[in-house]
Amino acid sequence: MNIHYSFKKIILAAFAWPVLIQAKAQTMELSLEQALRTAAKGNRSLLIRSLEYSKSELAIKEAKSYRLPEVSLNSSYLVNTELPVIYLRNEQATPKPGDVQFSGRYAFLATLQARYALINPANRSNIKLAGIDNELKREEAKNTEESLALDISTLYLRILLLKEQQTVLQQSLQRNELALSDSRLLFIQGKNLKSDTLSNFIAVQNLRAGLSELRNNSVVQLQQLKQLLGLNAATELILTDSLVQSGWNPDLLPITENVSQSVAGRTDLKMQSLQLNRSRIALEQVKAVFRPKLHAIGAYQLQAQADHPQPWNYAYPRSSFVGLSLDIPIYSGSRLSHKSRQSGISIQQNELALAELESVAQTEVITLKANLNQAYDQWQIQKQNVEAAKVNFDMVSDRYRHGLGTRLELSDAELALTKNKLGILQTSFSLQLAELQLKKATGQLKLKSE
Repeated sequence: MNIHYSFKKIILAAFAWPVLIQAKAQTMELSLEQALRTAAKGNRSLLIRSLEYSKSELAIKEAKSYRLPEVSLNSSYLVNTELPVIYLRNEQATPKPGDVQFSGRYAFLATLQARYALINPANRSNIKLAGIDNELKREEAKNTEESLALDISTLYLRILLLKEQQTVLQQSLQRNELALSDSRLLFIQGKNLKSDTLSNFIAVQNLRAGLSELRNNSVVQLQQLKQLLGLNAATELILTDSLVQSGWNPDLLPITENVSQSVAGRTDLKMQSLQLNRSRIALEQVKAVFRPKLHAIGAYQLQAQADHPQPWNYAYPRSSFVGLSLDIPIYSGSRLSHKSRQSGISIQQNELALAELESVAQTEVITLKANLNQAYDQWQIQKQNVEAAKVNFDMVSDRYRHGLGTRLELSDAELALTKNKLGILQTSFSLQLAELQLKKATGQLKLKSE
């Protein structure tokens, strides 16, 4: 019996051990820097952009391949159910000749053809366009990377904010539960009004409702963070960074005072500049299509005809040639003029779009700098408010313990302390978010890859 019981325990342990190992492996401590590195490897949108860039590199090779010779082999084997004829008409001849049949019942033909572009201006334009498209895909990947870095950083900081807010509300809940207990005791002793007890009870319930909402929001946003990082939904994340920083100076940011220089690294400006270059090359391509083309050509041909289906007994006479093929467009119904005008309009559109985007980018940087300075001022003020609220709460608590203050004064001091603690958390979040947005606007926000 004991042997059977021990055997069952061994079997259960064997099945349970992989589950325990898997559960342990699903817990992941994560700093913001680690989150960005993880996203650089696992985010699916980023991987899609990377594959698009790989496709564009292959497109360059494809465009260059048109400079190489083209060789093709064509062959056919025919069975003539009725032999072809040559019409030898001469109505004045007497007697009139009949139609002459020719060819054999069976016919074979094989042709090896070669063609090489000696002069084809369109090939050069196509290679340039493929190169521009490749650079565009690279900048699009960088733009996706920057947007992803901002989204992940913002979400990470928001989760930290929710976590710190839960801590502050939990501390406030403990103080208010103690106040509710004291209020009930005083009410039983007849030293307190029922309305005061109800007010304390409502305050406690409101705090519990607030904590419940914060916990739910944390769960939802943690799942969103896992999705952005490309992690399994069952992975448990433990965020290790802190929202509140002891010291911070906006002057330490590597951002030049020259606004036009500070936006020079933006990917959207680079992309628009590439679009402008692409429209100019597209105009060259339109003109190249209507220019002369010169090709070297050659062919080698085998053919056979017979009245029996025995290819091994055929005679295969050969013929071959080499030469040049010149194609000179003369008239195309004014298509060159119309297409050139369309390309010229596209160039003007891209020039205006680039100028507008530069103006918008400079305005955005100026605005974000002002927002950052304002957030820094608010953060400094809120730091002083928290220190003052702590001192005030300690003083009122000491007065209350010695019977020199009222419960109402203590409740007001506790409420002020909680509000200011929540305020410093919000200003810290706003400050770091403003810094991230400014880095994004100046092209300095990147994913960190190992």
